[in-house]
Amino acid sequence: MENNTTNHVKTIAPYRFFKGNWEQISKKEKPFKYQVSAQTLLVHDGQLSWNKLTADISKSTATPNVTIINDFFMPELRRNRRVWVYLPLDYKKTDKPYPVLYMHDGQNLFDRMTSYSGEWQVDETMNLLQAQGDYGAIVVGIDNGGINRLNEYSPWRNSNYGGGEGDFYLDFIVKTLKPYIDANYRTMPERETTGMMGSSMGGLITMYAGLRHPDTFSKLGVFSPSFWFGSNIFKMAREKLKMFDTKIYLMGGEKESATMVSFLRRMYDTLQAVGYTKDELQLAIRPDAMHSEWFWQREYPIAYKWLFENSACEEYEEMLKHETGIFRNAKTELLAMEDEEDDQTIALYDANWELLMTIKPDEQGNIDLEGLADNLYFLQYQYQQRTIFRKAIIKSEVLAT
Repeated sequence: MENNTTNHVKTIAPYRFFKGNWEQISKKEKPFKYQVSAQTLLVHDGQLSWNKLTADISKSTATPNVTIINDFFMPELRRNRRVWVYLPLDYKKTDKPYPVLYMHDGQNLFDRMTSYSGEWQVDETMNLLQAQGDYGAIVVGIDNGGINRLNEYSPWRNSNYGGGEGDFYLDFIVKTLKPYIDANYRTMPERETTGMMGSSMGGLITMYAGLRHPDTFSKLGVFSPSFWFGSNIFKMAREKLKMFDTKIYLMGGEKESATMVSFLRRMYDTLQAVGYTKDELQLAIRPDAMHSEWFWQREYPIAYKWLFENSACEEYEEMLKHETGIFRNAKTELLAMEDEEDDQTIALYDANWELLMTIKPDEQGNIDLEGLADNLYFLQYQYQQRTIFRKAIIKSEVLAT
């Protein structure tokens, strides 16, 4: 029997296909992993296939001294969570204990492959700072909860976006995660050597953690905080009795939002009014910065050094000299390097900080790296009687930076 059925399509229905972990959708924020548009789905001869979704982030960039604890149970929230642990370069070579920094949005801290829009490069930065003489610190990164991120990062409910699980989330860190870290790693468990840092909603919960648990956290890195989400934070800062010395680094950019700078200044003034001294507070407003991972990556070492060192923070321009240099053009040209001094010698280290060679630039300031594979390296050289370390990405073709 012949089939004479005819399909009549009168309307076109909009659609989208998703592949991978798409549970992190919220009304306001973009997902943290693998957004796939309809254009990514290939249709050929009636067969469906997916294009290369993650070709640009298929290789992990986490350094070897970063380990992962999968499915760490959070009894306070009845959920599991991935936890990242960065250990200092000399952790296995010494018996010394270390300060600990707890950070939010762990997906974005160490590995480009798991990040939403770029990683903070916390591991490379900590290695770099330690090679410059920093004592070192353990950094614990806690993955955000995807669809539960806004809920966990605010103790107050927002009528449009949720919230309200912040106290349970902090109880998990203080009562479950921190005791585990202190029991299984060589930490300095005291409040004087324990800090917290986060950006956006992570900045809000960091500020709240410092006010609610001042007996646990003495160092707060509050990056681009979403104070708009829970304005009760200002009331809490005014009314919370200051009982401990606490260092608070408030930082944001002028291009982030209409209220970012004014809210940061309001928090700075509020904290001063209730007894925080100028030595305990640092307000950093950057004119060029937007609400983005590259901004927080750039500012991370400045905030870390101010929070964890007794010395004053290095000048902003000085810290920017430690940005990444990129080799292009057959791996011979170093971009943005300072003018070389006479008889300049450069020590080249691999990603594990093993010395590979010492080399000298030619008369044009280029150095020959033709024999090196594309990878991450570190450079050490002298500039104006200072020892400079730089990350160097060796890449044959031009990189998008």
